[in-house]
Amino acid sequence: MQNNLETLIDSNALVELIHTNTVNVIDARWYLDGRNGYDAYLKGHIPGSIFIDIDAVASDHRVSNHGRHPLPDSNAFQLALKTCGIDLSKPTVIYDDCGGVIAARIWWMNRRLGLKAAVLNGGIAAWDGPLEKGSTRISQFNGYDTPLAENNLGGWGPGVCDTQYVKTSIEKSSAIVLDARDESRYRGDSDPVDPRPGHIPGAISLPTRSLLDHNSYFPEVEQLRKTLMDRVGFEPKSGKEIIGSCGSGITACHLALAFKYAFSIEIEIYEGSFSAWSRETSLPVATGTAPGSLNTPNRFPLG
Repeated sequence: MQNNLETLIDSNALVELIHTNTVNVIDARWYLDGRNGYDAYLKGHIPGSIFIDIDAVASDHRVSNHGRHPLPDSNAFQLALKTCGIDLSKPTVIYDDCGGVIAARIWWMNRRLGLKAAVLNGGIAAWDGPLEKGSTRISQFNGYDTPLAENNLGGWGPGVCDTQYVKTSIEKSSAIVLDARDESRYRGDSDPVDPRPGHIPGAISLPTRSLLDHNSYFPEVEQLRKTLMDRVGFEPKSGKEIIGSCGSGITACHLALAFKYAFSIEIEIYEGSFSAWSRETSLPVATGTAPGSLNTPNRFPLG
């Protein structure tokens, strides 16, 4: 594996960085099923790591129209990291216990701010050393007090898009939209958190977990490139815009990590993703395995 502080790093390289005290380590474990990531952190974490809750620190929930995990203001996020004990002058390695699917959100946010960051390939299971229990670092972060304006994206700049941008891109065929959620949610079999099951018409299913091996590691670059090219149907470096979507802008960042690692390219992130799209009553939702189109009848109206 290629170790670098732009995408992925292995546990041996992380050990060296920890021994020289030249890295921040973030535990980003979080669960959609209601389990508590901080409880997992207390039971055992990589020594010296700091727990960051993506609900509290990587999201600002006072914004009502940006989906379930709205991005906080970029400057406020940097201050929040400092408050949590992160030294912004050092690179940061982030891990979780699900192949980087959650950790990639904080990786992506750090990278958007020009900070060095990488995800631990394989997550906490890749760590061979002893785990530290309990918490010796108490975060003083108490939430954001300056909400985003309703009509902006918090200073994150190009690379983040909203619902109207995605809709226009699909209408003009100027971009390909990739849906990182599990296939059952894409098909619309059920949806535990959003008001209408299904997917954005025109979006192609690319479950982010399908990019990982059975131990939740990213494969070697050559294999990952082949998988991505097979799924998207074109050479990602061809210049066609790629938009990553998911449930609420978390898992889409894992797609961004994959494309950055495999092709050294940046993709757009649909901030609100399906949680924002499905709440817009005027927009159709497609079901089944086919991408569909924006002319797909809206089978699941709100109300």
